[in-house]
Amino acid sequence: MTSIYMNKIITIIFILTAFVSFAQNLEDKLNLVPNPSFELQYAYQIGWFYKGEDFNKAMKYWKSPTGASPDVYNEETKVPPSWAKYGFGEKLPHSGSGMVGLTLFGCTNGKPHCREYIQIQLIEPLIVGQYYYLEFWVTHLEKSMNINNLGVAFAKDPIITKEDILLKLDPTVITKKILSDPLGNWLKISAKFKATKALDYLIMGNFYPDSLTTAHHAIVDKPLNYAYYYIDDVLLKKIPPILPNPPPKNDLKKKIFEKGKSIVLENIYFSFDEAELLPRSIEELNKLIAIMKKYPNMKIEIQGHTDNTGSQDYNLKLSAERALVVKEFLLERDILATRLQHKGYGSSKPIVANDTDEHRKKNRRVEILILQK
Repeated sequence: MTSIYMNKIITIIFILTAFVSFAQNLEDKLNLVPNPSFELQYAYQIGWFYKGEDFNKAMKYWKSPTGASPDVYNEETKVPPSWAKYGFGEKLPHSGSGMVGLTLFGCTNGKPHCREYIQIQLIEPLIVGQYYYLEFWVTHLEKSMNINNLGVAFAKDPIITKEDILLKLDPTVITKKILSDPLGNWLKISAKFKATKALDYLIMGNFYPDSLTTAHHAIVDKPLNYAYYYIDDVLLKKIPPILPNPPPKNDLKKKIFEKGKSIVLENIYFSFDEAELLPRSIEELNKLIAIMKKYPNMKIEIQGHTDNTGSQDYNLKLSAERALVVKEFLLERDILATRLQHKGYGSSKPIVANDTDEHRKKNRRVEILILQK
């Protein structure tokens, strides 16, 4: 083959590769689900999980809403021999190197953690009246049972409980047919729906008891009496026409910035009990950056606050770390260090009494104090 033809082939391959890469990046930007393929993990799993807290420490952004423990898979996952003999960990992810595994059926058969769920905060809340496209991929553990009722529900607030319980939510999307493929291939689940409420969190799992779930034993030697499924590549995106996002309450852009004034950053979110910004926070911080650029002489103190749960020393440390993370976000986007200070106040400056969950939520906040306009 002549070099000129070889060059043309290489050019075509490069263009196709670039196009696929561009399309993938575009898809990622359209996706309202952070870490949709479970590739982002805090640390590779060395052992096996037995509590929801274990999952939360390993998987980035996704959480277990209950005490049950979804499983994390990656290239370094080591399944204990007692579970590996049933085939756990043999399945390859649908894409990349990460995926999760959930037990979805088996309560009446005495299976521990017979209902496992995963939950994540969306990049933005659902817009009332907007049509959405939801897609994800599933496949089941070969020896486990095949079931229906794998569903996706949405909620306004995160579900946080240490109890191993069935979540009785009304799923927006549900698989009414038995999820099974004779060859063990990944199955694409997709649906379109219209949002009727401005909800923030997506939860996946089986929201029905065993008595209302159809289950079939796998046609294998020594089948298991519970259902276990792998999940990967979760996509949620808007379907045109795209409706405008309604302006948030207390929009930062509408605030009056004066020396000595404290302003709450209403839409700053952190991982539970951590100083890690969640993706939802980026929009609010970008507004703050625009304001800092609009007023180039403005100097601020970034203040972290907590509720009164936990010790005073711990709250001071956590609030200072969260204030610092916000400061570092601004520094990384070319806001000069001379314009920024940060401090943690712990629970010393509540804006309401710490007597209800809603009030404690208000006290967990980040504020900016205008030092100079």
